[in-house]
Amino acid sequence: MNRQVVVLVGIAMAGLLLTAGIGWLAAGRILQPIRTMREVADSVTAQDLSTRIPVHGRDDLSQLAHTLNNMLDRVERAYGSQQHFVLEAQQHLRGPLSRTAQAIETMATADENPAERRRAAKQANRQIRSMRRTLVDLDLLAQSDKPNFVKPQRVSLKQLTVEVYADAAENNPNRQWNLESTANGEAWVDPARIADAMHQVVRNAVDHTDPQDPIRVGSTLTDQGKTLSMWVTNHGIPLNQEQAEGLFEEYRTNSESEDESGMGLGLAVVRAVADAHNGSAWVESGGPSGTRFGIDIPVDALAPRKAGEDEQLAEEVHESMREER
Repeated sequence: MNRQVVVLVGIAMAGLLLTAGIGWLAAGRILQPIRTMREVADSVTAQDLSTRIPVHGRDDLSQLAHTLNNMLDRVERAYGSQQHFVLEAQQHLRGPLSRTAQAIETMATADENPAERRRAAKQANRQIRSMRRTLVDLDLLAQSDKPNFVKPQRVSLKQLTVEVYADAAENNPNRQWNLESTANGEAWVDPARIADAMHQVVRNAVDHTDPQDPIRVGSTLTDQGKTLSMWVTNHGIPLNQEQAEGLFEEYRTNSESEDESGMGLGLAVVRAVADAHNGSAWVESGGPSGTRFGIDIPVDALAPRKAGEDEQLAEEVHESMREER
C-alpha cells in the first residue's frame, strides 16, 4: 500500500510538472507577440519611426499588431509632415528676410540719394507683403488637417463664382479679367475656403502672366450636375506633363525667381481645400486656351445627412460585404 501511494504521488507530481512545463511553453508562445510589441515600442524614437511589428496569422493579437502598425504609419506621416512644414517655412521666409535686411541697410546708408531710398523702401515693403502672404498660406495648411477646417453651408454657385471674380478684379485692377461662365445651382461647400483656394489660383495666374494677358474665371456643373468645377485660365508659360502633375504636391516650388516664393505653397493650399471637400485639384496646359487651374467639388458630399441615412448606408455596406463573401 505504501508503495502504491508513493507511485501515485510520483505520477501525480510528474503530471503536475509536465502540465506546468506545457503551460509555461504555451504561455511563452502566447506572450511572444506582446513581447515583440513591447520591443518595437521601445525601439521607436524621434530619429527612427520606421520600425514595424511583424504580423503572422489572423488571430486577435495579429489584428492588434496590424492596428499598431497603422498607428505608427500615421505617426510617421504626421511627424514627417511637421518637419517638412518647418523646413518649408524656413525656405520661404529666409529669402524675403534677407532681402528686407538688405533694403533696410540701403535705406540707412543712402541719405543723399532719395531715389535709392525710395527704391529700397518699395523693395522692403514688397518683401514684407510676401512674408505676410507666406504666413497666411502656412496657417491655412496647418489648419487643413483639423476636423472643423471646413464649415459647409448651402450656397448659390453663381453668386460664389461672381464673388470670386469680383474679388480678383478688385485686388488686381491693372489686369484684364473675364467672367467665362457661371454654374447654376447650389452646393454644400464652405464658401470662405473655396474663396481661399480660388484666391491662390488667381494669385498664381497674376504672378506668372504679363499685365496685358487676359485672365478668365469660370465655373460649371459636370457629371450630370453632381460636381462643381471652378477654374482660372491664363496664357502664361505652358507647362509640360511632369510639371503639371507635380504642381499640387505639398510645398512644391516652381519658380526660380528670387522675388517670388513659387507656386507650390499656394497650390498646396488649393489641394488641401479640395481634399477637405472630398474633391480634387487639377491643371490643364498646352491647349489653345492656355493654362487652366481648377478644382472639382462634389456638390452634396458635405451635405448633412438626414435621419436614417447613416443606418441605410451601413446596411448597404453590410449587404455588399455579404454578397462579396
